Amino acid sequence: MKNFNEFILEQNSYKNNFSIEKEVNDFTIVDAEFTRLPYDLYIDSYKYYKYYNHKPWLYVKVNNNFIPITISDNPSIVNANKNVLNKDEFEKIRKFIIANKNLLLKYADDLLDDSIFFDSLQKVNESSYENEAKDFTLLDTELTGLPYDLYADSCGYYKFYKHEKLLYAKVGNNFIPITISDYPKNKDNKKINNEDFEKIKKFIVKHKRLLSDYCDSKLSDKYFFNTLKINESEELNEMAILRTEDSGIPFRIWIDDGGTWKNSTHNKPRLKIQDEDCSLDSNDWLPILFEEPYQTPNGQTMKMNAKKFNLFLTFVRDEENNKNILKVLNGEMKFRDFVNVLHKVDKHGNIIKNTKDNAKEQTN
Repeated sequence: MKNFNEFILEQNSYKNNFSIEKEVNDFTIVDAEFTRLPYDLYIDSYKYYKYYNHKPWLYVKVNNNFIPITISDNPSIVNANKNVLNKDEFEKIRKFIIANKNLLLKYADDLLDDSIFFDSLQKVNESSYENEAKDFTLLDTELTGLPYDLYADSCGYYKFYKHEKLLYAKVGNNFIPITISDYPKNKDNKKINNEDFEKIKKFIVKHKRLLSDYCDSKLSDKYFFNTLKINESEELNEMAILRTEDSGIPFRIWIDDGGTWKNSTHNKPRLKIQDEDCSLDSNDWLPILFEEPYQTPNGQTMKMNAKKFNLFLTFVRDEENNKNILKVLNGEMKFRDFVNVLHKVDKHGNIIKNTKDNAKEQTN
């Protein structure tokens, strides 16, 4: 193979006579059977893009047309009729380019020989759901109590694949995508038993905030699984533990309900918070006295960052929340009744009034 300088000299005479057909004539053909794409691809392997003075791109041959598409994180068609490729076809090619971007760029810069390039090339999997779910985190039936294993996004793959946040249920050999929302939906035409689907929907709604934050890589695996287990044990044991989904606070709070604090050695009402890296057992959580300035009783060190703890302070200092938490602590109000009327706090530290409060104000 001639070196690049020889190539430049050889092409100098017609450098200004650029044509797509002339360029692709020297490109490597990767056929559709190999990639599982709808069309053959023509791929730069020798820095031709530098000679022709444009950004790295590959060509898609559609009938007798060569369609240039940029090799980037956001592939786009360059100076060609975009209607030649339909939406679904372009989406498959776009995903292929994104998945193989670094490989394609190295190949274009003549940094890889053909054998390494073809061995490393990721093919488009016809079962795209299965292809996506293989990188997700397994939530097995033993953990969730559901009839099927679930697969949860933990790295923002939904952004890469350009769809809403999804959880996959593995039913037989099929991966069925279900939206993470207040009203989960099956996004595939494959059937799932209605009764089983209802159980999965309830699971998603219950853990929506947790699953959503996990999708965005906001939670470590340890925190995610610990919190998931706590949620499930709370449901079984009806413990007075305030969850993030209810309060908006990014950690769990245990409330010493029923007035039991009056008969304890500490003799003061208190809450417990699930500090960073706490175990599942609420007995190990950090105690906080339910009085200003809301400190630990014995000066224990808190690992939690100030921003998170300030959300807790905003929540407990809200007039209605404060009054009702005290009622729960004294056994004058049931914990579940408090959850139904509490004022949630958002991530910016704003109190969100309960819908029942708004209804009262309108009535008055």
